[in-house]
Amino acid sequence: MATAFSEHEKEMIRKALKACALEYMSKYGIKKTTVEQLALGANISKGAFYKFYTTKEELFFEVIEEFHEVIYAKALHILCTRTDLSDAERLEEAFFQACKLAKSYAIMEVLETEMNYLIRKLPPHLLEEHLNRDSEGIYNLIEKANIKLSCNADLISAVTHGIICMLFHTKLVDDKYFDEALRLIIRGACKELVI
Repeated sequence: MATAFSEHEKEMIRKALKACALEYMSKYGIKKTTVEQLALGANISKGAFYKFYTTKEELFFEVIEEFHEVIYAKALHILCTRTDLSDAERLEEAFFQACKLAKSYAIMEVLETEMNYLIRKLPPHLLEEHLNRDSEGIYNLIEKANIKLSCNADLISAVTHGIICMLFHTKLVDDKYFDEALRLIIRGACKELVI
């Protein structure tokens, strides 16, 4: 009979699974990484993996959500510290630096090619919950920075997702102009979004 994991063991296994998922996502991609590889990397059986995640895609999605939190923290830091800038400039800088940080991670290259696959494999309720949390998170960041907006949270979220989509298609923009093009798009959006 299998022994139940203690709460401490569960926490350690979750951390190990996430670390493996991040490593294997960068090395092999989401599709080519197997549950067996993830379980072996966390020193558990394949059967035990399913006590933590229903599918490998749910694990990868959780890793991506944690990646979002790092990006949000960067944006919040800029929104709260760059008070020398106007509201529109501060929002622009936060967007731009968060996008630059996201682009610097190897995970973005994987998402560029495998995001559609991941979305297809996830239960619709997980995606809906993510989008709702994302919308609230984006709006709350801006609200914490006391920036007055000319539109509602849904439009802010849609604009943010539009900008993020550009990061998934970097190969379509000449690398020499990518940062400048990204900055111009963000600047134009921020001028329209801020009162």
